[in-house]
Amino acid sequence: MNWEDWIKLAIGNGVAVAIAGWLVQRSLEKLRHELATKTRRADYLRDQIKNAYGPLMYALEVATRSNTLMAKYGKEYERVFIGKRGGDARGEASSVINLMNDYGAEIVKANTDAANILKASWGWLDAEDMSLVGDFLGHVERRQLEHGRDLPFELFHDKDGKLDAPTVYDSRFVDKVRDKLRAKQVELSGPT
Repeated sequence: MNWEDWIKLAIGNGVAVAIAGWLVQRSLEKLRHELATKTRRADYLRDQIKNAYGPLMYALEVATRSNTLMAKYGKEYERVFIGKRGGDARGEASSVINLMNDYGAEIVKANTDAANILKASWGWLDAEDMSLVGDFLGHVERRQLEHGRDLPFELFHDKDGKLDAPTVYDSRFVDKVRDKLRAKQVELSGPT
């Protein structure tokens, strides 16, 4: 091999090394970009869980537990006291009704806590949740405004159903928030 062949071989190898170096550098840049994107997404999910969906779900779980207990006492009240008469039955029934009212008040308090969390963390909510959140907040605000005003029963129960009483417990909303929180936690934990 003469010196011209050696030069051609060296130049060819140099070009090949340069191309290989450029390809490696390009791959590393792409990998860094993907990792940065995943890190930003993980940070955002963590902040959503910490600032919005986690605290909101806690308040809604308090409401759920109170609603479940209130419903159980309601069923037992019907089983035990419907049709009973007498002073003892009346007093015991009144105690159960008072307890059910206390659980109802816990639901209202938990809903108010949830509404405050939503108002403080509005920017962390997913856009597709805004309509459902707005409905929930509307019911909470209506409950606060309308409670204790001696509004006629017929107002909320006309045959056309144009005006419903505000919802005190909305299982649809609770389920949606629970599903969203769970999905965010699963995404954050990565593939299993």
